[in-house]
This record gives sequence, structure tokens and C-alpha cells, in this order.
Amino acid sequence: MLKKLEKSDYSSLSAYRPIALLNTLEKTLEIVISNRIKFIIERYDLLLDTQYEARTNRAIETALQQITEKIHTI
Repeated sequence: MLKKLEKSDYSSLSAYRPIALLNTLEKTLEIVISNRIKFIIERYDLLLDTQYEARTNRAIETALQQITEKIHTI
């Protein structure tokens, strides 16, 4: 709990601000696991080619280019 600076009376709970800090080890482990999952997904082609969200070397511009090419071939 942190004291709110503008309060004159600190006997009340409303004069304090709660804080929560995540463990640094937890954050590091989360990043490592996330990167490993992304690697496995890309390595074994577990997503469709039309999936662009949060993927390496995939952007909205690429998706729009593919849509435009398909429209022009019709």
C-alpha cells in the first residue's frame, strides 16, 4: 500500500493506494514460453496461411495484397 500524498489523515484505508507487482521471474518465464509456442506453431505449420495476426513476417499489407491479387484473377 502506498500513501496518497494529498491526504491529511492516514488512519483511513481510503488514504492508501493498493499496488501489485508481478514477479520478474514470472514475466521472464511468460516470455520464454510464449516464444517457444510461437516457434512450434511456425515450425510445424499449425496455423492457416490466411492467419496474419501476431505472426512473424505477416502484416495487414500482405493480406490486402493477396486479396487484391485474388480479385484481379477472377
